[in-house]
Amino acid sequence: MRTPRLLMPQEMDGLYHVVSRVVDKRMIFGGEEKRRFRSLLTAYGGFSGIEVVAWCLMDNHFHLLLHVPSRVGNDPSALPEDEVLRRLRLIYKEPAVREIERVLGLCADAEGRRRYLEQFTRRMGDLPMFMRTLKQRFSRWYNLRQNRKGTLWEDRYRSVVVEIQGNTTLGHAARIVAAYIDLNPVRAGLVEDPAEYPWCGYGRAVVGEKECVRGVTRLWGGGRGEAAAMAEYRVFLFEEGSEEKTQDNKTQDTRTGEMKARVGIDARKVWEERERGGRLPMRVMLRLKSRYLVDGAAIGGAEFLRRLTGGSEGLEEETGEGPADGTPAGTGEAGDGKPKGREGVAMRFGQWGGLRVLRDLRVRVVG
Repeated sequence: MRTPRLLMPQEMDGLYHVVSRVVDKRMIFGGEEKRRFRSLLTAYGGFSGIEVVAWCLMDNHFHLLLHVPSRVGNDPSALPEDEVLRRLRLIYKEPAVREIERVLGLCADAEGRRRYLEQFTRRMGDLPMFMRTLKQRFSRWYNLRQNRKGTLWEDRYRSVVVEIQGNTTLGHAARIVAAYIDLNPVRAGLVEDPAEYPWCGYGRAVVGEKECVRGVTRLWGGGRGEAAAMAEYRVFLFEEGSEEKTQDNKTQDTRTGEMKARVGIDARKVWEERERGGRLPMRVMLRLKSRYLVDGAAIGGAEFLRRLTGGSEGLEEETGEGPADGTPAGTGEAGDGKPKGREGVAMRFGQWGGLRVLRDLRVRVVG
């Protein structure tokens, strides 16, 4: 008989550390698989209103730290219709959403429309439903791609309830769990610094992905500011990931008693991070931000990017096509009636001198 999972009452916020492993511990998660899983995680998190605070994708398992908001004041059935449709566009293609809109137009009154949308809103803010859908959608994609059948996951996902210990921050318990998640690739010997691993929340936060930066800020409190939260979390990560080496460089696993080689962050590097206050040096930032320098459509100041993408004094376009990020030129906010271009996004957490990149490098949602 399966043991029921512990879930917080619906009138309270819940924070959960969730783990799931691939059947037979098969190493199925390559780069393409991790990209697909991440896009589904982003899409279904946005749809359900569940916040991904921290995450890590390894070759045969994943870790998530998920914040499920209280239903008090957040009841999905009370969401405005346009918000429900916005969320549906995160997981469905446009023809499917247009069909939903068509059916809504046939409903006799507002109550009828609300009842029709309940088939979607009741799936929101529900952790078991979120995890079931996420794993099923990925399994379906993976099995089709690999021409295989059968279960992909070892068992049900495991979840641990984590105490939320503050109003403006998630608290110390959440930081400990988030650090454990982000340090997975260090413990596995894949990297020496979690910032170098692109498939964990901290690795993406370092290069400025907004959702991941927001997760770190939630751990430390928004009042500190993003840069301060990132610096504090980095020092915390290094302290939590430090290992005191024994003479034979081994330690005893507290669960199995087995002697294992220690993998962790060298004490000297922990000291260096404390001295720097958790702020990454420019040489490291340049290496980690190479995606901006290679994959960005354009880099420069705000005015340059605005002109490049159709501002009132736009630069000459060689091809005659629209802006490089795919949005029509001159579609800025309404105001003085003049065409406005796009200013891109700031290159953050480094001494970039106000440089901005035209394309935001967040992982795009795949429905």
